Order: sequence, then structure tokens, then C-alpha cells
Amino acid sequence: MDNLKDWFTKHNVVAISDVDTRALVAYIRDNGAMNAIISTEVDNIDA
Repeated sequence: MDNLKDWFTKHNVVAISDVDTRALVAYIRDNGAMNAIISTEVDNIDA
């Protein structure tokens, strides 16, 4: 494997990057936790 992206692909793992975690924590602190999902499925967002 050449890089981390290849490893994630091989093991069928979803990952995100370039997230400002300090801003995310501040947002959650101010607004409370919310439901969320990370998905590669974009055909039926309501589902």
C-alpha cells in the first residue's frame, strides 16, 4: 500500500479530513450535540 487512502479503500473505511476540530468543539459547546451521518450514499438523503 502506498498511502493511508489506499489502506482505507482496501478495508472499506470511510474517513474525513481537513476538519477544524477546535471550531467543531466550540460549535457543539454552543449549540449542543446533533445527529449526523457520514455516508457515500447520496441518492436517497432522506433515508
